[in-house]
Amino acid sequence: MCYIKIGDRMKKIVIVFIFMILGIFITFFYLNQEKIYDDDYMVYALEVSAYKDFDEASNILDSLPSGIMVYDNNNYKLYTGIYEDIDLVNRMIATLTEQNIKVYLDTIKVDNVFYKNLINYEKLVRKTTDSKLYDNLNQSILNSYAKSVANA
Repeated sequence: MCYIKIGDRMKKIVIVFIFMILGIFITFFYLNQEKIYDDDYMVYALEVSAYKDFDEASNILDSLPSGIMVYDNNNYKLYTGIYEDIDLVNRMIATLTEQNIKVYLDTIKVDNVFYKNLINYEKLVRKTTDSKLYDNLNQSILNSYAKSVANA
């Protein structure tokens, strides 16, 4: 029989290597679990303003090309766009600036279902150059968000 004698130093190296591999595996598994079970995503919201009075907010909402009103923290917030892609956010800001509409960039938490819908809508928005279609897609995104907030 042939025996290989492993010295103390080699044993320590093997043990350290095993623990490193185990640590990498546990870290990888933990990080993937976080992504699987994470139901909240952060996206950009273009907020026109927030009002205490419903009628005042409603009047401003009617003047926007597209928008929704969300009641949050005792305020009626008016959103005119919600996007995950910063390039689309910049495109929307440029469009609104041309229409003399001032917006504030905010980040909001959205659920997994809305987030997946948003990603699909964004694919369509990137392809369109027609302003009417663009406004319709934008309003569809906002309506989808309003529905997700109402169901929460």
